[in-house]
Amino acid sequence: MESIHSSTSEATTDFLRAVRSYENTGDGNDRLWLDFTKKTDSIPWLKAHRDYVEANSLGFGDRAFHYNWYLILQHLRHLHPERPIRTLEIGVYKGQVISLWGLIAKELKIPVEVTAVSPLEGNFTPTVWTRVKILRSIRKRVDPVFKKRLKSGNMYREDDYEQIVRDFYTHLNLDFEKVRLLRGYSTQPELVQAARERTYDLIYIDGDHRYEGVIHDLEKYAVHLPKGGLLVMDDGSYFLEGSKFWKGHKAVSEACRKIEGLGFVNRLNVGHNRVYERS
Repeated sequence: MESIHSSTSEATTDFLRAVRSYENTGDGNDRLWLDFTKKTDSIPWLKAHRDYVEANSLGFGDRAFHYNWYLILQHLRHLHPERPIRTLEIGVYKGQVISLWGLIAKELKIPVEVTAVSPLEGNFTPTVWTRVKILRSIRKRVDPVFKKRLKSGNMYREDDYEQIVRDFYTHLNLDFEKVRLLRGYSTQPELVQAARERTYDLIYIDGDHRYEGVIHDLEKYAVHLPKGGLLVMDDGSYFLEGSKFWKGHKAVSEACRKIEGLGFVNRLNVGHNRVYERS
């Protein structure tokens, strides 16, 4: 992929326009987030996808992210018209992002190959210790593992996540069997090896939110993006200016401070999603 700022291509994508006009200031970040939120709602099928996510508790994040993905996939298609776009998500949860990639691919007729690394399982069963606020506070004081999971956003109740994702795909008339699912945790050596058997144009990291977990995913997956590849980090804007959006987790954002030292340039920030280019 040509560098975003060195591209001499005749056509300029809407993603490039957003990058070139972006200002990483409080006003700039708020303005972009509000603009992308409105633009998501201006495209009926993008809006319908996010409405369905919110109505059925199928994911977190912001409405603005949908338009960001819409621009990114069109931009990658412009750069690679001769072949499918290769994507990787770490941390699928209930399938909001991979299903959105599939939907954008279908609606815009963009060939996209999706690889997903995720255990598709929860790590706790709700009890009185997690449901009642005062008891949850007590447990945080006596159980350091529970406290760390809660603080980092790493707590997901037990459920059949694979079936939830499959049902979501069925609702969208998408084929889940086309997803290359590497089921397990991103720290498992065999999954690291399997994921790295392919190269990617786009990697989205939304897995372990502890500092050490994020650093692991950066070092084992993201650094293998080719020059010009795009890396999107979830929950990484804790230290950025802006007042209209939730900024994510401190631990993830601290890990993001290491990214430019790994050979990336921060090109765009949409709420707590941060977009980097491999330099």
